[in-house]
Amino acid sequence: MKSPSVAVQQVAQPGPWLKLLWRLAFWIPLVISIAIAWTPNPVGLVASMAGSVAHIAAAGYLAFALSLAHFRQGPWPAVAAWMMVWGVTIELVQLFVDGRGAQLADLASDALGIALGCTMYALWQRLTHRARDQADKPSSSPA
Repeated sequence: MKSPSVAVQQVAQPGPWLKLLWRLAFWIPLVISIAIAWTPNPVGLVASMAGSVAHIAAAGYLAFALSLAHFRQGPWPAVAAWMMVWGVTIELVQLFVDGRGAQLADLASDALGIALGCTMYALWQRLTHRARDQADKPSSSPA
């Protein structure tokens, strides 16, 4: 079993497979969210979810995943800008999809989700760096 310090270092400095996994964890849900948004009459769970909650959850997850996959040092303005481009694009395209429409409330929910996702990433980054720093400290016990 790996020691906690090894596991923390692997998360803080990921190898190529972990980087690929994080990128897929962003891009696959992004494509799915676009497909759902551009569907004329969404069915099932998506249709039954409250619209604002769905927007907050999707935008929050995607902002966190985008930060993790492509912006490891956390340039929050870039993450927020890209995610708002995603939200505005979806709303504009929905103007041309039967049974759909653009709503400012959806953009507000996206903005809240993006803020939450970026905040969660900042907290996650702080915790992993703190754990890594603790693991790197020499033990104070006598040898």
